[in-house]
Amino acid sequence: MSRFKALSLLVLCFMGSPLLARADNSFQRGLIDAATESLGLKIDPQPEGKIVERIAVVPYAVVARGDPWPSLLNWLHFTTVPRVIERELLFHSGDSWKQEYINESARNLRKYLWVGMGTITACEGSTPGSVIALVVTKDLWSLRANTLFSYVGGNLELLKFEFSEQNLAGRMKRASIDLGLDLATTHAGEQYQDQRFFGGQLTFKERFDLIWNRKSGAVEGSVATLTLEKPLYTLDTPLSYGVSVSQTRDIYRYFTFGKIGTVTASTGEAIPYAMHRNVQDLRLYAVRSVGRAIKNDFSAGYRGYVSEYSMADVPDSAQAQTVSEVASVILPRTESGGYFFAGWHHYETNFQPLIDIDTFAVTEDFRFGPDASAELRYASRAFGFQSSYVEPTVSLAHWKYDNDHLFGITGSAKLRYQPEAQYAGLTEPRFRNGMTTVQLRSVSP
Repeated sequence: MSRFKALSLLVLCFMGSPLLARADNSFQRGLIDAATESLGLKIDPQPEGKIVERIAVVPYAVVARGDPWPSLLNWLHFTTVPRVIERELLFHSGDSWKQEYINESARNLRKYLWVGMGTITACEGSTPGSVIALVVTKDLWSLRANTLFSYVGGNLELLKFEFSEQNLAGRMKRASIDLGLDLATTHAGEQYQDQRFFGGQLTFKERFDLIWNRKSGAVEGSVATLTLEKPLYTLDTPLSYGVSVSQTRDIYRYFTFGKIGTVTASTGEAIPYAMHRNVQDLRLYAVRSVGRAIKNDFSAGYRGYVSEYSMADVPDSAQAQTVSEVASVILPRTESGGYFFAGWHHYETNFQPLIDIDTFAVTEDFRFGPDASAELRYASRAFGFQSSYVEPTVSLAHWKYDNDHLFGITGSAKLRYQPEAQYAGLTEPRFRNGMTTVQLRSVSP
């Protein structure tokens, strides 16, 4: 990790709330108390079933009372717009207060908004049978500058820089500029993401990069992705669907000791370790979700892909035998395929908010209990591609939280049955691409 990136992580730590062990902490309670005091409200200890008279949104900026940073820094940050916060709530004025929907609304705030804190508290309304829903959020620092570099043998082998705004104009849209270089190329591009495309429940993502050869100045590649999907925003959302397309056209080069690596053939000739890549991918899917306390999500879709590889940067003087030998060593398998898939996902909606697990001073919602999923992929030449196979995948997990200890065990397995697989004139095993993984995770104070 570079020093600059480490500094960015420290800034994230301190620009949020102080490091804490649990989500129900004194810092958050202090902000809620400050909000109720400023609005002249009193907390209602028994809100269940009462009518929500109105919704009061109090968004705190990055630097709030009690933070060890000057409030002038808030001038560099757009605080999340209140109507953007209200958009994530699963209730409205006039609805009955149902705690399970209140809890899910709070999870939505923490999941879809760039905030370190998102809480919903019931306050006394103007009548005994009504309450005021007080929504309190605290923003995270959303301007980010990340860098990655590799300095080997006195040469700058790799440099990547990303400048991003995670909460553009306080409206929860992400935009970034990406710049970089290596020993052979430079690249520049942009990314944009809108979780609420045109204010609805569609998510839109796009990315585009151009790659130039540093020696010739000519464009030698590009990266482009486009995604439009409707995720399962709530536990009651019955249908999710999406489409994504991507293409990468570039030259991959292997660098070693500050220079482009080479491969030597039996002829004694050495040519650069470099290959043209043309990778294209299309994915369509739909998910039908049923249940609430116990969920079962049934998915189906189609994926088509093309992965083409060929030699690059080959000197004109290289012998054909040299090129053939090196290609057999470094080139991945060129393959085109298309498959339909069907899947099932079973899990419990038992959530617990925790702090300081994966991120600094940010409330995160973890789902506990059993989690099982399975998917079956079926590819055929009838779909217009060269591969035919059947590939099942299975994964199992169980997460538990007890006495301030988080423990999880996950496992997965997959195997492809491909009866007519041939490559370089050789018949490969019918069963291939098998993989099994097991992971244990424990987090404690």
